[in-house]
Amino acid sequence: MKRPALAGLLLIAPFVMGGASPTPAPPTAAPPLAARPALAVQKTEEGQAVIYDAYTWRRRELAKRLPLFEPWPGEGAIGAAFRRFGLDAAPMPETLPTPARIMGDVYLVNAEPNLTYLIDAGPGRLVLIDPGIESNVEPILRAVAALGFSPRDIR
Repeated sequence: MKRPALAGLLLIAPFVMGGASPTPAPPTAAPPLAARPALAVQKTEEGQAVIYDAYTWRRRELAKRLPLFEPWPGEGAIGAAFRRFGLDAAPMPETLPTPARIMGDVYLVNAEPNLTYLIDAGPGRLVLIDPGIESNVEPILRAVAALGFSPRDIR
């Protein structure tokens, strides 16, 4: 029997959460699936399903188009390289909209300056992956609440 790809990811939840809480929080029901915004999935040349923001897409495409003998442009020159190869108008948003459902019980709750993920690990059990810097805290908590979860359930 083939296991879902997410199963291995959820196995980290008890370790990250640090065990059982002495007073379990009441279950928080997430909004119905239709109410959760979904991100546009694209297929790479290799057939992988991916979700890109413009920053990532431009750099990936530049890596494919830049001649091997040319050095990678520094941040001050990268805009000119994007224009040179027609990458200045990306076919996706500059930043990914948040909050958004990625798949199953995995959500994107922050997209700047890094991507932060929320995993619903069951009633009263939310796990944050890569919350980043302190200035991300308030936007992340607002996104968690916008998805219908209680920020108190983050472990």
